[in-house]
This record gives sequence, structure tokens and C-alpha cells, in this order.
Amino acid sequence: MAPLDRAVLDQVSATRPIAVWHRSCHEIYLNTTAIAQAGVTAEWLATQSGHGTSQVDIAAGHSWEAGFMELVITRVAPMLLGRDRLAVGLHQMVAYLHQHGVTAINEPGIIMAVEPVDLYQEILGADDTPFTSTFLVDGRSQLSAGLDPSEVVANAEALIARAPEGKVRLLNRHVKLFADGAIISQRMQMLEPYIDDDGNPDPSHHGEWIIEPEVLDRYYRAYWDAGWQVSTHVTGDLGLQVLLDVIERCMIATPRNDHRCVIVHFSNSTEAQVDRIARLGCIVSANPVLPGGVRRSLRRTWPRSRACRRHDP
Repeated sequence: MAPLDRAVLDQVSATRPIAVWHRSCHEIYLNTTAIAQAGVTAEWLATQSGHGTSQVDIAAGHSWEAGFMELVITRVAPMLLGRDRLAVGLHQMVAYLHQHGVTAINEPGIIMAVEPVDLYQEILGADDTPFTSTFLVDGRSQLSAGLDPSEVVANAEALIARAPEGKVRLLNRHVKLFADGAIISQRMQMLEPYIDDDGNPDPSHHGEWIIEPEVLDRYYRAYWDAGWQVSTHVTGDLGLQVLLDVIERCMIATPRNDHRCVIVHFSNSTEAQVDRIARLGCIVSANPVLPGGVRRSLRRTWPRSRACRRHDP
């Protein structure tokens, strides 16, 4: 498969803005016209701070993980997430969920700077919408806003207090944090290296952190000590190891019974990690489609002994 970047998209059109939003939803490619229209420039990037700035490549028109989801998405959202387009999608979702008898949904994480909460209230909160919609505070957004760990709980409480109540609401004392990168784009942090076509470790292919481990530890501890239920996006077995280390340190420092903290996605693990999850009292939220799908996608980039054996979870 040929690489994709700004130059390739410019060959398609030098006058029309083009955005290729990756299937993982964690990264995007822009051509020069889209970059100019969105203002995703080197000058703009120089005004930003934090870990995400290292995950934006202006020359390639490419941003990924925190670089996209914390920074670039705020610039491209007006182009891609117009209210009319979102309204059509929300109505389709309502019809689909109603057809399948769903009575409650949860979106673990809401980006207040981008998502139209009033439109959610209008459509998902309508009298004839037959289900409840709940959301979680997005700790990733707090990080991009530069909040110190000592500030995040009060900030989250204020967000929940300002949010609508009723059929569309933020769940109280729940937060979503993020560890490593997307599954489908193979940006998971793995214990074993990714491999190239010859079966050798590939130094150019590596995982990414959405929230770096030391920062994740400090944010997690703030919410843990306040008694919140923490759901954490984690995909690779190295990412899971880091997260379980964080939870164990929190448990030792401030023991909690029935904390119900959630491992979200859980696409890769070792058997020892599964046992450790049980010992720590965590909950796993996993899509059963992922094990087979991940295994198939990793056959060319993982050691054969790992990619072809039965998926651990």
C-alpha cells in the first residue's frame, strides 16, 4: 500500500479541500487547501503546547492521536462536523438503535470544544427518542486545556453541573482517560516490537501514547483519590501494563472497595495481565469483534507466534 500524505492529496486536487479521516478515527490527512482553510499551519502549531504537538506533521498534512484529537480536530471540526450533517447522522442513529431495541447508550468521553451538546439535547433528548444517552467527562480535553491534576476534579464537577439533565446527561463522578493509541492504525503500545515484511523488528513502526504514562498516573490518582469511577482507553499489552501499574499504585496508596474502574477496548493482553485485572477488581469493556479483527490485521506486523495464536482475552 502506497503511503498517504499531503503531496498525494494535492495531486487529487490543488483547489478543493480534502480530508482523509482514518478508519480508527484517531488520525487525519489534509491537503494544502484544507490546511489553509482550517488554519493548521506551522505558525498555529507553534502557539500550542503539550505532548500532542509531537503528533502533528504539518509538512505531511498528517496528525494522529493527541495531535489530532486534542489539537487539529478543533480546527477541522467546522469543515467536517457541520450541524446539518451531524443532525442527519443522529437521526439515523436514533432509528437504528430503536429498531434494535436499545434503551440506553453511553459515549465514554465528550469533547466539549467540538461536539454540539445542544444538538444532542435537541435530537437525543426529544420526547420521541426512546432511549437515554449518557456521556463521560473527557480527561484528555482537560489535559489539552493545560489543567494541573489538582484542578481536574473540580473542573469535571463544574462541567457536570452545567450539563443538561434528563435523557441526555453527563454521568456524575465518571471520567474517561486514555493510555495508548488506536487499534486499527496499529499505534498500540506493545511489549513485543512490530515487525517488517522480512520478519525483523521495524524501528519505524511503534506505538503512541495519547496521555503519557507519568501524566496518566497523576490524572488517574486525582480522580481515584476523589472516589470517581475511571474508564481508560487502552489497546496494547504494554499500554495495559502501564495502566495496571497505575491502578495498583493507587490501590496501595488509597485502598478502595468496589471501585469499578474500567479497562476500555482491551484488544491485547497477556494471560498474567488477565489474572492481574481480576485481582485489582477492574471491569473490562470489550468489543467481541476486536480479537479476530486485530489478529488478522496484525499478521504482517507482529511476530507470527503472537499474531496467529488464540487471542489472549
